[in-house]
Formats: sequence, structure tokens, C-alpha cells
Amino acid sequence: MGKFDPRKELAPRDIVARAIDHEMKRLGIDCVYLDISHKPAEFITGHFPTIHARCRELGIRHDTGAYPCCAGCALHLRGGVGRQPCRTDIPGLYAVGEVACTGLHGANRMASNSLLECLVYASQACEDILRELPLTPMPPELPEWTNPR
Repeated sequence: MGKFDPRKELAPRDIVARAIDHEMKRLGIDCVYLDISHKPAEFITGHFPTIHARCRELGIRHDTGAYPCCAGCALHLRGGVGRQPCRTDIPGLYAVGEVACTGLHGANRMASNSLLECLVYASQACEDILRELPLTPMPPELPEWTNPR
């Protein structure tokens, strides 16, 4: 992590996620490993009981110090480019929520922020759609589909 950010694993999660993704692609591996062997087993069982139990079911043990992990795509995706209010470069296509790139919270947004962003921008997109709909020409009539068999 040190070559990606001097804060190493304490860097913001979007930086850590992109670093993990970069290393997985560079090395052609399925995951990287989280080493938390410096913490006692009681720390893991006390703070992360569900994760600990699932890891045990999968044969992943704390004393090995290696928990497989990979980056969550929502932490490093930037989504479709959106203009206010949520318009994309494709006429009539709007981007709201996780798929949007509004810049409001950036790639490091927390779940509650993206939910708030989704509500605010969905409302703005709806207003824009209602305003633009009467000015939008109807698409051309599609020919009737025939089965080629």
C-alpha cells in the first residue's frame, strides 16, 4: 500500500480499493490478503463475529494472518458522467445513485451519502424529465417483428 498512499491501509477506501484492484490485475491474482495477525483472536471474534464465523466455515483461520479480500466495485467505480440534473451524454438517459458521477461525494462516499444523493438527484431528474418530455419527439415507429425461422 505504501507505493499508492503514505497512509497505507489507513488511506481512504477508494484509494485502497483501487490499489487492491491494481495489484490483482498486475499480478493476475484473484485476491489480496488482509494481514491482521498482529491483533489477538479475541479482537476479531469480538468486533467481527459474523465475518469470523463465516471465515471459519470456509477454513480461513485468524492465526494464519491471511484473510482473502478484493475491492468492492462501488468503491472505485465512477459511473456514468452526469450533468445536472442527472443527464448523461445520451439524450433521454439519466444517471442516478451508484451509477452516477455527480462529484457530490466522490468515489469515497459512504452508503448513507449515496442514498441521500440518490434521493436528491432522482427528484431533480424527475423534474427535468417532466419539463423536457413535452419537447421530446417520439421515437420513430418500429417495424413489426417477424420470426426469422
